[in-house]
Amino acid sequence: INYKKKFPCKALVFIKYDTSVELKVSKISNLEAFESLVPDSWISKVSENAASFLTWFSNLPCYQLTYSNNEMMYATIKSIFEEEL
Repeated sequence: INYKKKFPCKALVFIKYDTSVELKVSKISNLEAFESLVPDSWISKVSENAASFLTWFSNLPCYQLTYSNNEMMYATIKSIFEEEL
């Protein structure tokens, strides 16, 4: 894998381990995703840059993947990267 090759971001997937859930993939709102993402992120104080980020972000589909079965999670992540989500 060439890690320096650039790929467009087509979706955000938030991954959570939960022993009570074998595997669940749910579409979540951009607001819910934003609330999860922003506390650990840096956003430019330059208003044009922040606006550009918000425009980009608001057009991304967002998902929550919750799992306890590693094999199923791995297969799901693999299918996401192969654009089968």
